[in-house]
Amino acid sequence: MSDQFAVEVDLKMDNILVDSKEMLEIVNHGLVFGALTIANTWKQLAPFKSGTYKRSIHVAGHANLTPDFKGEAFTAPTDKLTAMIGTRIKDPPYPEFLEFGTSRMQAKPSAGPAMGAARNAALKEVGDAIRAMLAQRGKAAK
Repeated sequence: MSDQFAVEVDLKMDNILVDSKEMLEIVNHGLVFGALTIANTWKQLAPFKSGTYKRSIHVAGHANLTPDFKGEAFTAPTDKLTAMIGTRIKDPPYPEFLEFGTSRMQAKPSAGPAMGAARNAALKEVGDAIRAMLAQRGKAAK
């Protein structure tokens, strides 16, 4: 089993020209805002028993942006435009059991449904964040 259960968010940023480190930071900032939208939806859909699972869901590298986060954070790869949302609960791998089920337990998925439900809102957040940062960048250049 892996040491984390994560959903890699592919928000199709292929059409954005990333020509500088500054632009990469702007796009990654936008991806974080989109990922937070999905993380919040995942928390709403996650089954609740003690609350540990819900509190462990966070955006990789940005656990500080999730107010109720508790647990061990993980980091996202820095070599590509991506955002990862997940949890580091691993012993037992409870998130995987919930999402996919076991031979003794029916699946109670929440990560997949959250991605489906929040995808359009996440894409809007990404676009809004990138536009706002580019506008701010333009004002600073003047």
